[in-house]
Amino acid sequence: MRLESFGRSKVHYAIIILSQLWMCSWCQSFPERYSIQVESSVTVQEGLCVIIPCSFTAERRTTFTNSTGYWKSDFETNVASSDPSVPIVKENFHVIGNPDHGDCTLKVTDARKQDTGTYFFRFVGNEETGIMYNFLSHKITFLVTDLTQKPEITFSGHLKVGEGVTLTCTPPGDCDGTDPTITWWKDNMAKAWGKSSSIRFSPSLSDHKTSITCEVNYPAVRVTTQKTIVLDVQCEYGA
Repeated sequence: MRLESFGRSKVHYAIIILSQLWMCSWCQSFPERYSIQVESSVTVQEGLCVIIPCSFTAERRTTFTNSTGYWKSDFETNVASSDPSVPIVKENFHVIGNPDHGDCTLKVTDARKQDTGTYFFRFVGNEETGIMYNFLSHKITFLVTDLTQKPEITFSGHLKVGEGVTLTCTPPGDCDGTDPTITWWKDNMAKAWGKSSSIRFSPSLSDHKTSITCEVNYPAVRVTTQKTIVLDVQCEYGA
């Protein structure tokens, strides 16, 4: 009786081991069916724009038809979708990649402090494939910090008395969101000097050592940054 019980125990133990091995093999192969390449942490300054490259595979495929991609928050709400008919909660989050090509690239414009959070990608194939998958193991931690970047001021030509020169103000950031408002200030003027990205003038001797400021305002988030330069106007005397 004891031998019989012992034999049954060995068989039962072998079944458990085989079952565990099968489960382990399945767990190891499962990530190969669904994979995603995206940064785990992204930081952007308030008011600016960022593009987050992203690519994925589903059922070991990168090509689909009539699929939909979503970016969702930890609260399971849709913050962005490749389907414009899907209700979303963040108008400044945009799926710019095509899920049919395995592209889940996300663009965030007019970054706000309240955009700080954790997000994940969800893929839904067409009815024929029946594929639905949340990439929960590869979330993005998105952080919006204070705006400290400054615009750049460049000029074409030389700063010489009587010679026309163009000053250009380039806002900070690597991509475009809502157009910021650009205002020029000159310290020898009581009001705004101009309100465009470029301004042209002919320096006079009184402009030497004058401070000129380019102020960039992001109305969507109500933040401002500026850059100031001091003009070094040269005077050339006749030959």
